[in-house]
Amino acid sequence: MVFSTAPLAHSLLDDEAVVCLLTKDPQREYKDLLHEKNIRAVNRVVGVEKLKGKFKPFDARRELVRDHDLFLADERIVPLLPKLCGSVFYKDRKFPVPVDLTNRKRLAETIAKAIASTYYMQNKGSCNSIKIGFLDRHKPEQLVENLASALPAIVSRVEGKWGNIQNIEVKTGVSAALPIWNCSLGDGEDVRWSAPVKELDEADEDDEDDDDDEDDEDEDEDEDEDEDDENIPVAPKKRKLATATRAPAPKRK
Repeated sequence: MVFSTAPLAHSLLDDEAVVCLLTKDPQREYKDLLHEKNIRAVNRVVGVEKLKGKFKPFDARRELVRDHDLFLADERIVPLLPKLCGSVFYKDRKFPVPVDLTNRKRLAETIAKAIASTYYMQNKGSCNSIKIGFLDRHKPEQLVENLASALPAIVSRVEGKWGNIQNIEVKTGVSAALPIWNCSLGDGEDVRWSAPVKELDEADEDDEDDDDDEDDEDEDEDEDEDEDDENIPVAPKKRKLATATRAPAPKRK
């Protein structure tokens, strides 16, 4: 699975959200850096050594996950996180969002963009779910703006782009999926995926031609059999010979 992000016009987090930043050691360096850049969106900084020590027990990691709404992580330690964080991070779907901490001039912009984005795991299947808002926190207009903002980034990460997307649906946690766009199948200039349909039609025609050929062959065989039957000589029927019986001669006395 591939971790991907998409920008949103309106963040999924409110002003009271608690954000944790996972960094390389020493963590004090990054705490001072955030203070220097006046970045107040990050509430806590945790280094690799603390993940290996203080937060190694399962209960400690679970408490860390529950205390924070979003986790950001230095891109350089992302390969270590599955082992350091364990399954508790992924069961609660709080995947650490990778950020670039090496470009210090754009650090504030990078963190703000990461907090304002949505994220999802791009699996190997044919369907992906991406969170774009909350009904109790966003207005309908804001949800539409989030969809319009995230869609280009999502499509750009699909192999084949729009040519490989069949449909887009929106749903809540308890509703049915409502289609808002569907890829049309068939023939025409404005129809996507017309080639597979043509191939299927040609295949059906080939099958029909094969069936017709088989029927013709069967008819030819039947005609040949009838001709053979006509050419077979029929033996004449044997006539029964009539035999005359004579009465026995009277005996002489």
